[in-house]
Amino acid sequence: VLRGFRETKGEIPAALNGFLYSCLRSTKNQRRAILVNLLRQFDVTANTGLSMMLYLADNLAYIPYTVIDEPLFLIHRIDLMVPVIGPNILKNIKESLSLPPQYEVKT
Repeated sequence: VLRGFRETKGEIPAALNGFLYSCLRSTKNQRRAILVNLLRQFDVTANTGLSMMLYLADNLAYIPYTVIDEPLFLIHRIDLMVPVIGPNILKNIKESLSLPPQYEVKT
């Protein structure tokens, strides 16, 4: 599983796409557009796999935010999305963690 951050001994973790974000974040509208596009990948209609969602979530967590508005905007958008997409993501996680039928414990 590819994670979306890099850990270097003695340093805080850094997002793998952090440099790209820092290059493209010149205006508030651009910063928000990047974050919204990353968050769209978590939508049910995007059919994004769990490993890709993990990669994106790691990147969103470790992006080098410079303005307090950026993480607050992200939190607000996630707060709006969770009631809509949360149950479907939980269902996908449950399905991916379930055992194949031949290995299930019969009661």
